[in-house]
Amino acid sequence: LFSQDKILLISGKIIEGKVINAGEDTIRFQFRNKEKTEEGFIESYRVFSIQYGNGNEKVIYKYDSATVNDRTEEELRNFIVGEQDALKGYKPAFAGVLSFLISGAITFLMNASFAVIVVPFVTYMAFVILYRAGIDNHTVRDTKLLSNPDYIEGYKRIAKSKKNKNALLGSIIGTGVGLGV
Repeated sequence: LFSQDKILLISGKIIEGKVINAGEDTIRFQFRNKEKTEEGFIESYRVFSIQYGNGNEKVIYKYDSATVNDRTEEELRNFIVGEQDALKGYKPAFAGVLSFLISGAITFLMNASFAVIVVPFVTYMAFVILYRAGIDNHTVRDTKLLSNPDYIEGYKRIAKSKKNKNALLGSIIGTGVGLGV
């Protein structure tokens, strides 16, 4: 057994394992994969911080207004919290169900025409353009963050991604069901 270090990625995801070496370019770590210990690495530019098992935190992210790292440490921390809240709680079922129904109905009405191939993509594009992902207040860990623009931007980035994925998946499945019917 080894203490669990947590590598917080800029994407909001957390990798748990034991950090072996936190170099300038890469971070090497060990993690449990079922019943065996494996070794992996991740590029340092993708990492915000390392939370060691003893409670110490080492921030890897470096602010630099001349590069893509144009947020301060606090701004990025709020952005990541927004991403994490959306990853954990945002459920865009409406986008998937509605795109499924619309694609299925259009495909069925087209009576197996060759043009049915474009139905899922047209439905998907309509959702991307018309349906905006919002913040589900039940998934926010602290309502004070709703006034923070960095938090909102991080939340909406993940929410939009999840919504788009559900809309595309629903469109493809709906088209398949419409063809089957």
